[in-house]
Amino acid sequence: MAAINEQITRHANRCRVVLDGETLAEGLNVSVQEAGGTQGVYTIGSEYAHEHIHNQYSVQVQIGALYWKENGLARLSVGGGELVELPPVDIEAYDESDGATLWVVRTCTFASRAVNINANQPIQRNVQLMGIRVDDLGGGGGGGVAGAI
Repeated sequence: MAAINEQITRHANRCRVVLDGETLAEGLNVSVQEAGGTQGVYTIGSEYAHEHIHNQYSVQVQIGALYWKENGLARLSVGGGELVELPPVDIEAYDESDGATLWVVRTCTFASRAVNINANQPIQRNVQLMGIRVDDLGGGGGGGVAGAI
C-alpha cells in the first residue's frame, strides 16, 4: 500500500549500544518505555482528578538478542565486570537500509542482564537499562519514540 500511495515507510529495524561514538553491540529488538510519573490532583468532595501533574520522568529500555562486538566486550568487561561498574551508554534505533538514526536514548545505565541458552539457537543476551532522556532525531520516521506510540 505504501508503494501505491507513494509513502515512505520507516523501519527502526536495528538498535546499537554506543559509548564515546563507538558501536559496542547491536540488538535485534528493543523496547523503550517513557513514563512521566503522572499523578492526579484531587479536590475535596470529588472522586475525579482536577488535573494531572508529571513529577518523575523515567525511561526504561529492554534489548533482546544483544550481540556484542569484540571491542565492546573488552571496553565494558562484559562477563568479567560488575553490572554496577559498567559505564553509561547511548542506545540508538536506526534503519539499516539507509543508516538514518531515528532516536537515541541518552545516558543509559545497565539495570540487569540475562543470558538465554536454547538448543540449536545462538546464545541470546538480554539487557535492561534506564535512560535519562530520549532525543528524537527524526530520520523521516514521524516522531521517534513518541511518534511510534
